[in-house]
Amino acid sequence: MPVVSHRRREGLNITDRRYLVGIGTATFASRCLTLLEDRDRAAAQSYAALELVTSRFSWDQVATAFEAS
Repeated sequence: MPVVSHRRREGLNITDRRYLVGIGTATFASRCLTLLEDRDRAAAQSYAALELVTSRFSWDQVATAFEAS
């Protein structure tokens, strides 16, 4: 699933270069429509989202961060 996030994106630490970040309601909606209209971009976003979650939020990553705190 592609990532479209509000600019506050707390906890995700993502950038607009690789993920779509909507600043304001109109931009957020526009970027959602972009993904609905561009299947190739939606597929690339989906892969990037999976990579992000796997690398930063796997159980191993979460456990390591928890143990360190």
